[in-house]
Amino acid sequence: MADRIGDVYVVPDAVDQMLACLPPLSSIEASLAEIPIPDYAKASIFDPAQASWVAVPGVGARGAYRLEQSFRSSTIWVSDDGALRRTAKPGGIQLVKHLAARVESRPLLGHLESSNVLVVPLGADLPGVYGRVAMLCSGTPPMVSKATRSLGYAGVPKHVADRLNTLLAS
Repeated sequence: MADRIGDVYVVPDAVDQMLACLPPLSSIEASLAEIPIPDYAKASIFDPAQASWVAVPGVGARGAYRLEQSFRSSTIWVSDDGALRRTAKPGGIQLVKHLAARVESRPLLGHLESSNVLVVPLGADLPGVYGRVAMLCSGTPPMVSKATRSLGYAGVPKHVADRLNTLLAS
């Protein structure tokens, strides 16, 4: 196979190299485009303490929102300043959930040290490359547990889980 695709290189410390390149979540938030809060028929805000969406009458405070209109829905992040200016930052559902968890100081991840499993609530997968780093530890996608309503990223050592937690909390 290597003859057909050229040279193949194995990077033994790929997880640590990727961890070193990841920005804190606050940098991701700062880089998101800001838009006027879109029109919507129904709104829900993400509650990090319950890891669930709660219906609200409108967008009026800081938080991660799921907005529904007709047959489509969108997710946005509204900062304190954005709530005053009526602006939001659109983002993927996982990203806005972790942004809400960060500002509420309620991380959505835990680490089971005895089994090296990083756990997040179902629907709050680690966003983007943060999740890729966790999956790279074992080379497998996260496992779904319907009983605990969670996802488990296998083979994640404590130092990786700690660093991911720090990045998502800052």
